[in-house]
Amino acid sequence: MSRALRISLVAAAVAVTAALAVPSTAHAAGNEGLTLTSPSPGATIAPGQVFTGTAVSPAALPGDEIRLHAYPLSSPPEELCAPDTLVGSSRVAADGSFAITMEKTFRDGFTIATVCTDTADVSPGLLTVDNPFTLTSPADGNTLHVDDATVTGVGSPGSTVNAMDGNGQPLGSAVVADDGTWTLTFTGVAQGPLDVTFTQGAKTIDVDFVITAETESTPLVDPAIAGGALVLAVAAAGAVLLRRRSLRTGV
Repeated sequence: MSRALRISLVAAAVAVTAALAVPSTAHAAGNEGLTLTSPSPGATIAPGQVFTGTAVSPAALPGDEIRLHAYPLSSPPEELCAPDTLVGSSRVAADGSFAITMEKTFRDGFTIATVCTDTADVSPGLLTVDNPFTLTSPADGNTLHVDDATVTGVGSPGSTVNAMDGNGQPLGSAVVADDGTWTLTFTGVAQGPLDVTFTQGAKTIDVDFVITAETESTPLVDPAIAGGALVLAVAAAGAVLLRRRSLRTGV
């Protein structure tokens, strides 16, 4: 089988899968008066992606609500513009333009997005969600306590984040929450420099931390100062005791 034929078959399979996954709408579907200008079909998007276009009669009038619905290709809903697939909304401007920000994200991969009004809908077709995979706190090079070595970041919802040291030994793992955030606490770390590699599928983050002693509930006191204070305390106690004895004996 030639390379060109293989590519054509793969593209056809993706198109058929997308078509089968898109449910029919319950309202009078159509895109008359509704135009989407971005993102373009097949684009890669991330959280915060803005969908822009124009909506005029009969699709919508200035001031009308216009909604953005989206869902992973692997989990199609029964209705295209169902309430539980809503990921953002806006109002049609006086000139008929609109801009809707995608406020919810999904696991990395194929996604179907649709812009809907009460009478029309339009979709850019199959899109690819590519969530950022980053460390948010603490920053690279910071210090962590051995008993409180917790880090946070963002990633692909539902994915697993693993942490390993420079020798490939596991330090912990976490599952990315629905809002795209993750929190991971290191286990088995010792004081000193620590090279860490975080992985989420094929994505990686390399950082360096410094692990210090356990956090203290009370401030540490210099031993020399503590010793001097103890001597003064003993001397003061001795002076009080001697005075009491002198008063009792009348000396």
